[in-house]
Amino acid sequence: MYCPSDVNTGFIKLVGPILQHDLNTITVKSYPLSISFSPRTTPPSLIGNRIDESTENTCTYRGQRFSLVDVQICAPLSKGYILPGQRLEAVAELVLSFSSNKSVDDLSVLSGILMCVPIYDSGAPRHADYLSQIIDPNIPSCSYTHLVGSDYSGGDYNNFSNSTLTSCIKACCDDINCLAYTYSNGTCYLKNSIPNLIKTGDTTTVAGTVNHNVPNKNICPMPNCPKPNCNGKHNKDEKKKSGVPNLETIFYAFDDDSTQTSLAYKTCFETIDSNNTPSSRSLYVVVFPNGITLTQSGFQQLLIQLNSNLPTYTIPPSIRGGDSTLRSFSFDDNGNKIPTIISQDGIIYSTPISSCTDDFRHRFEFFSLPPRLPISSSSSSKWNTEQCPYYKTSQYKCMPFNQMTDLGNLKDGTYVIPGNKTLDTILMERDQTQQKQNMGDIEVSKDTLSTEQIEAYIGIILGSGIALGALIWMGTLISKKA
Repeated sequence: MYCPSDVNTGFIKLVGPILQHDLNTITVKSYPLSISFSPRTTPPSLIGNRIDESTENTCTYRGQRFSLVDVQICAPLSKGYILPGQRLEAVAELVLSFSSNKSVDDLSVLSGILMCVPIYDSGAPRHADYLSQIIDPNIPSCSYTHLVGSDYSGGDYNNFSNSTLTSCIKACCDDINCLAYTYSNGTCYLKNSIPNLIKTGDTTTVAGTVNHNVPNKNICPMPNCPKPNCNGKHNKDEKKKSGVPNLETIFYAFDDDSTQTSLAYKTCFETIDSNNTPSSRSLYVVVFPNGITLTQSGFQQLLIQLNSNLPTYTIPPSIRGGDSTLRSFSFDDNGNKIPTIISQDGIIYSTPISSCTDDFRHRFEFFSLPPRLPISSSSSSKWNTEQCPYYKTSQYKCMPFNQMTDLGNLKDGTYVIPGNKTLDTILMERDQTQQKQNMGDIEVSKDTLSTEQIEAYIGIILGSGIALGALIWMGTLISKKA
């Protein structure tokens, strides 16, 4: 069964600007998602374009728990997710894939959750500690260039296989005879001249020159300095978390960090089994437009470690059930989907949606705070007052309102009543008026309050006082919970 036509399908590409009033329309105050990332004692390692995360990391969506099964650095996946005031385009994306811990046969039940974090390479580093620690500290010691899809043909004086792009550039930097290099499919070619540059268009081939007289500015001259960028600057307001950065630092660079806002949507994608039978599965995709900012040089070094290759994101087998995925399709005369390309790797198609349409306003959510953390985490203090915004009936109780006579004291701005009179003043004025009437000193005026009116007035004030007392009690209860 293919995905229905009245829901999001594939990864959603936003077309058009996201305006502030659009965000106001789709803003949701209660975040349905919480995250829990285990602390680390050693930095994670980069294997291909995947980061090895063997520790227990989970997220929970509306009571359903999901486990982290994959972390990928890939080509930008979430296109068009630019918040008002933003100008940068993402150069890559970090995607955290969480899989359901149970078999999913119903489209209404999520097969997985994706947290998509764009990567930028301009500006001061932000939320970058986790990625920065995986950048190889053994970077080349001289200045160099690297041109993807290019080849310096000729001039070879040495070559070796089973190489990485980083080790190839480093070998050229470390050899005074080397002026240029070409890296292709795991083989490094060192050149003692700078031959003609040929544009091959093959992204697996990278070429460049080295300058032995100019040191690499990413090399830190001081012992025990942070790697990989000792000259990297951080936001002065950020208080860095101690220990080895884990995935939590992507969302909370410091306690009470609230900058990682997000846009979220549910979507449907199709899998194709060995009998070419289609099935539909659902994802909850959360995009964090503020993302991760690396220095330009730091990103270039990360890109070199990826052999200058940013692959397309692939859905892990645990989310798609090990089946192939529908990558592209066409429609027949009856409007039915006809598969044109099926991906065994888990690549799926994208669907454009205009940010100015009802589909965007009805199918997207905007969260002004990052995902919730466990209560025990110090970073979750901002959420402590919002964990349970509602109370059960059994939690309400009546409280004596002892401050009734103080209602007229407006010095602290706490209490306000009609006419700015306390209950004592009203009662005293009534007694004085009654005494004068009894003594015949005054006539009853139409403007004078009757006993029934005064009692009604007092009833209103008492009712307001009780309501105000209940509000004060609830505020006290909430502050104690915080």
